[in-house]
Amino acid sequence: MSYKTLEVELENGRVSPVGPDTLPAKAHALLTILEPAPSHSHPPERSLGDALRELKVCCFVLSCYGEGVALVSVPLETSERRVQEVLGRGEYPINGEPLTKAEFLELRKDTVEGVEIGWRPGFEYFLEGRNYIREAFNPLQ
Repeated sequence: MSYKTLEVELENGRVSPVGPDTLPAKAHALLTILEPAPSHSHPPERSLGDALRELKVCCFVLSCYGEGVALVSVPLETSERRVQEVLGRGEYPINGEPLTKAEFLELRKDTVEGVEIGWRPGFEYFLEGRNYIREAFNPLQ
């Protein structure tokens, strides 16, 4: 996955690059608003978390434990859907079960660029991060 930062202007819902840079014809992007937008009387249609889930932006790590001690955690560049497909664990792939060697080797393909992790017998490997909660939760209700 590569990243490119561009300065842009937003006007009437249209994005225009500032300066000589051009925008790609099609891409997924995260948008950071640097100046406050005018206030509107209606609430946003969806939350930032919902928008990120829609883009399949997730935070997962492969973690290695030996003799009850965490040895290393390696970040993954992957989607929730891919993790679910590899592990076959349904909607909530993080469940505290150690990974099999086959699962580990498949997920290892998604480590961030330049980071390597290997399998060693006797160690336990886990997928860690966060499962997304689908329903809204309000502890005051």
